[in-house]
Amino acid sequence: MLSELLRNALCSLPPDVEAFGGLTPFGVVLRYEDVIDDPSPVVDAVWCEALVTRTIDWTFQQRSEKHAQ
Repeated sequence: MLSELLRNALCSLPPDVEAFGGLTPFGVVLRYEDVIDDPSPVVDAVWCEALVTRTIDWTFQQRSEKHAQ
């Protein structure tokens, strides 16, 4: 997972790293179970877009800081 790679590289983490699992709420079920019995939760598009936008902004900030060194 991205957060593990960043932690191992001693990099800062995106501000919403703990919320990344919400992007694929069915992922844990499929990883540990053979079948999804319950309908998949709906992912809020506005929340998702905001999270992705903040993460992209964080990425550009990290790149800018790295190139400034």
